[in-house]
Amino acid sequence: YLFFFHIPFSLFKQMIYRYFMFDIEKYIETIKTLKNTNRVSIDEDESVSSVFNKLNNMAEQVFLCKIKGEVIEYKDDTMLNRFPLNSLPLISESLTREYTEIDLLSSMSSLGHTEKIMFLTNMQMKKDDKVAILTLKGGKFFFLIVNPSVGKSEILKALYA
Repeated sequence: YLFFFHIPFSLFKQMIYRYFMFDIEKYIETIKTLKNTNRVSIDEDESVSSVFNKLNNMAEQVFLCKIKGEVIEYKDDTMLNRFPLNSLPLISESLTREYTEIDLLSSMSSLGHTEKIMFLTNMQMKKDDKVAILTLKGGKFFFLIVNPSVGKSEILKALYA
């Protein structure tokens, strides 16, 4: 039989620290490589790629999401994630607007079950994070911007610059 279980990220970090306890230099090098791979690489057209790179400098983390029919896809460090669009009511509604800001803590009651899984488990966001959803005009792509360090006007400038 195969059993799968979830290890919280905080416990995972502690396990890594214990593994490298006697070789702190090796630990620091490993953490540096983990932080460098934290950014999501994309292989889309150049305009989407340039907006993605600009937004990366304006936020803690940025996810590029594709809309393929009734499914939302995004890549993280290890895999391609897919979620049905009809199970993400808050995101579906925000795709009708160009820019939407969400405070996860205050909107916890209005988030769908799948949205909670996507944000808190798969994307490893915290409840106190702020998320901005930026929809591109074509409607095939949108960005999830986690904890933007600039305001709405600066983010929209990056989109049109």
